[in-house]
Amino acid sequence: MRRTRRGTGLVTVFDTGMIGVISDDPTNDVANPITPTIRAIDLKDLMIDVWIGARTKAQVRIGIQFSDNPIDFSGGVQKEFTAGYLSTAGWNYGSTWVDIWNLSGLANADYKMFARIVALVKTTNSSTKLESMIVRVRAQGKPIRPRTQSTPWTLANSAGSTGSGAFHPCSGAIPADGVAFHRVMTELAGDTDISALVKWQETNTPDEVSTWAAGGTVGTAITANGVTYPGKIVAVSPTKRYMRYGIDVSNGAGTDIEGVRARMTIEQRDR
Repeated sequence: MRRTRRGTGLVTVFDTGMIGVISDDPTNDVANPITPTIRAIDLKDLMIDVWIGARTKAQVRIGIQFSDNPIDFSGGVQKEFTAGYLSTAGWNYGSTWVDIWNLSGLANADYKMFARIVALVKTTNSSTKLESMIVRVRAQGKPIRPRTQSTPWTLANSAGSTGSGAFHPCSGAIPADGVAFHRVMTELAGDTDISALVKWQETNTPDEVSTWAAGGTVGTAITANGVTYPGKIVAVSPTKRYMRYGIDVSNGAGTDIEGVRARMTIEQRDR
């Protein structure tokens, strides 16, 4: 499989080469992975070209699978790009762009950290006889500029109140120029009795602590240890030159000062 990038114009994101795909199901699609695992943030608008060679009684359409586990996609969601199946030999050229972040029928929570492109194959038999075909898939994508940053563990504590929390930065200053979408995966460990809310701040002078101003929240309050995966990317509109991310910690109950350790994986995209 070849993967290339260019700075302008169309980008050949994936070219699988000739690959065999199979199905023994006349009713439901059988997902045949045709790319390695990809960070979902790396994908946006795709146009898929499919070449079909030797085949038996099989038909195919191209789609995508999502999962929070880069190895195990068994519990993830899959979705076709177009409803129709292809079975004509030769090139079947794509004619429209597909925005993978706005696929019909998918909820926000269906979008995961990782993705892979799949050939969804179904037979035209009335039985479960195994059928196969040879395909080559070439995906063209519009250039994007994804940014990913993982933070170290940060110790954060509440101010001893169930009301307004205390903000603790987890990331350093991140250039905000062009950022239009973001999402955050958060991991908490060792929490006592807290409610943690992911927030971002912004400033034009990152070295002056007092100038960081509230930007907004990302997701909903987290109250338990473990990983909280993000779903769909969400729009963000910073007005200053730099951003940073952190958690706002308040008590789940009572007035003791409570604490937690936190780290994040921050994903941003410029369009």
